[in-house]
Amino acid sequence: MTPEQLANGFYEFTKECTRRILTVGADQYSNGEEPKFETMPLPELVAWAREEAQDLGVYAAMLDIRLQRLEAVARRLLSL
Repeated sequence: MTPEQLANGFYEFTKECTRRILTVGADQYSNGEEPKFETMPLPELVAWAREEAQDLGVYAAMLDIRLQRLEAVARRLLSL
């Protein structure tokens, strides 16, 4: 992968993130005028951020499990 290809992949990833902010995220995290986190009381914001961090951990673990399985298949195929 060239640096340009990596940069393009990153660009496509951020475009999808932006789309989610403007669609699903707007539905879940906006009060209509601004993002909800801008006006949340601090204890609520911290609790919300912790939940999001925990979700990231779960997603990372799920991805790692799938990658372990993929690695095992690749090793078996390459050893044939």
